Amino acid sequence: MKKEWEEVAEGRQKLEQLETESGMLRSTFEDDTLTLNVGGSNVDISRADLQRLPALSEAWKLANLFDSDWDERLPRDANGLMVLDESPVCFKHLVDALGGVLPTDEQAYLPYVSNALGVPSPARVPRRRVDSEGSAMLGIGGELDRLARTVLDWCPGNPERLDLLYRASRDGWDTRHFHARCGDDSPMTVTLYRLNDASNRKGLNCSVLGCFSSVPWTPPSDGYTKLKSSPGGFVFILTDGSRSFRPTKLKVHPHYAKRGCGLVVLGEGSMPSFHVDLEVFHGKERHRSCTSGTNAKYRLWTDSGAFYVPEGCSFLKYDGIDVAEIEVYRVWSAEEERSDDIHRFGGSIAASFEEEHKALHKAQSKLVEATEKGAASASALAAVYGPGVASNSRDPVVDFSVRGSRTTTRITTLRSTLQLCPYLVARLDQSKWTENKDKHGRWLIKDCSPAVFSKVLDVLRMKKRAGWIGGEVKAHVVVKATDREAFEQAVGMYFPGCERVILDHVEFLGESGAACSSTGANTASQRSGDSSRKRHRRH
Repeated sequence: MKKEWEEVAEGRQKLEQLETESGMLRSTFEDDTLTLNVGGSNVDISRADLQRLPALSEAWKLANLFDSDWDERLPRDANGLMVLDESPVCFKHLVDALGGVLPTDEQAYLPYVSNALGVPSPARVPRRRVDSEGSAMLGIGGELDRLARTVLDWCPGNPERLDLLYRASRDGWDTRHFHARCGDDSPMTVTLYRLNDASNRKGLNCSVLGCFSSVPWTPPSDGYTKLKSSPGGFVFILTDGSRSFRPTKLKVHPHYAKRGCGLVVLGEGSMPSFHVDLEVFHGKERHRSCTSGTNAKYRLWTDSGAFYVPEGCSFLKYDGIDVAEIEVYRVWSAEEERSDDIHRFGGSIAASFEEEHKALHKAQSKLVEATEKGAASASALAAVYGPGVASNSRDPVVDFSVRGSRTTTRITTLRSTLQLCPYLVARLDQSKWTENKDKHGRWLIKDCSPAVFSKVLDVLRMKKRAGWIGGEVKAHVVVKATDREAFEQAVGMYFPGCERVILDHVEFLGESGAACSSTGANTASQRSGDSSRKRHRRH
């Protein structure tokens, strides 16, 4: 067995060396939501949604770029956000779970973005199923999808489905009925409590609080009430009844970092509760004044124990309020079985061996998983950012502030995208142009429609990617007919010498909705380019 351990140690050493050489950083970053700079627009997307996106490649998927192992080579803007040099409109359409109608002039470009990011087009984040049976809480205000999705995003294991197991008003307001429906066959659950501050003395009526437990609520066989660790468990406020409220998940208190989780209360006479932090007791069990004139059987008690309550959070205000409804859901995850196959396989083999064999199999499986994860991240990096970044070359971020007649818009790209236009790159290298920056340090592009400037960058992005693979650009960027003159002027003014290259990959959307070739527009664009250069020299 010594040889096997030496092989594991050698494999781990090689992996760490590869990570160091390639610029991969280990991180404990655990935020549920990522904020990306996509072409100048900040886009929020949950890690769970990224993981659920289908992939065109068997070797990598978009989520591999933003995994827990962050790669220091990823281009970042001045705020530290990772930059995706793509059309924000197309990106949002690809990853938005609700979809939406894509503007006509973006439809022709969508397949290109789809291929560049490895996401099938059109691809929607698969809707997660919620068997709520008319949930009294997840359906508040017609917000079933949003609230259910929020809860699922918080839960570990990339869950796909919630199934209602127990509802107090339907199944009975007592622990006997609760435990009959929520036992060993439901290892992971989400519990929701709707509160009834009938007099609204605290202004908290219709609030919903809850908890996630990674262990079943089965009472101990000896009949005693006990506390049990719930790894990954947490408590939260889902809503205060208003549409403006932002759901809040409480994190483990720093004092409990070593234990790393809260304690659930298990007992025949206990409703689902987290010790100290969020507990539900029968009204007769606590001698405190009621917050309403109702005869509710149970009340909710909140405190700061294993979980940290940040300043300004209303969690502690719910202490002692009557419970109007309790719902318990089983959490299902399709991804869980797939991602954990290697561990379960290793565990089943090791079950017949001694503890050392088990430890060895665990170490081997972790090494395999880490190696595969690193390879997928490297493949994703090369596919999305190109061979330069993949070989540890820097690709600086370029931020523009494009000022049109009505609006000024931030547009972000990468230096490599602009290389096709030596004139513009030279301008960026000239220190005298530093005067043409806004207060945020972004390059000013004056008298140019942001929509038009974005379209030019779309063409340059396609040309850049075609250069990576040694092919020709087959897609076209579609520009509205009403923007044709402005587009030609912008190309002539800011991209001189590249007019034909750009216009050869543009189609103008006619009044009838059909796209027409830009071939006949070259002469006109050249004239506009000549006049634009004269105007540009005066800036």
